[in-house]
Amino acid sequence: MKKEMENFESEMKSGDTKGILYKQDSEMESLIRFDFLKEKYGENKINTILEENKVSISDLSIQEIFIKIIEIAGS
Repeated sequence: MKKEMENFESEMKSGDTKGILYKQDSEMESLIRFDFLKEKYGENKINTILEENKVSISDLSIQEIFIKIIEIAGS
């Protein structure tokens, strides 16, 4: 198993990933961004901002929306 992991790491680092498909996981990205916002600005504040702007947690994977929420929270 160790040899397979070393081969996999080597392929990933070399950029030779022809057989590997990458798909962005927007749900996971949204949750990570939501956790970041809660930690930085507070859960109550972020929930209020999302509600007032009719933004769902899943919308946070969209870069423009995420930045907009940061700007509102930071002001």
